[in-house]
Amino acid sequence: MIIAKDGNRSVVEIELTRRLREAGWQAGWVDSFGGAPKEWAEWLAKPSSFPSVLSHFITEIDGVTGRKGGKPDIVAWQGDSLAKVVFLECKGPGDEISQKQEEWLRAAICGGMSFKQFAVAKWSMA
Repeated sequence: MIIAKDGNRSVVEIELTRRLREAGWQAGWVDSFGGAPKEWAEWLAKPSSFPSVLSHFITEIDGVTGRKGGKPDIVAWQGDSLAKVVFLECKGPGDEISQKQEEWLRAAICGGMSFKQFAVAKWSMA
């Protein structure tokens, strides 16, 4: 856990989402485990707010991989085109990309995304 600039507790996924939004992106944290506290709800990715092309793409990739897990932590987009979508995965100390995350990435690239639309944000406690 970290402390945000507003003094509230936060996590890396929220702070990156905050910065993406400040830079003009629509963005949200994909809370795959459903454990985010209510006070973080405004930072969560809401599939209902995704452009339809993005929503369909994610559903298609979930179908190809046979699971809902493996999605990157953050999805960000500008406009209605898949060309303006980026995915970020946050990795802390000792955390590595999992097999299901690799499978999701491969399926997304085979589905038309560019590897340039994916990034890993490595972080550590200072």
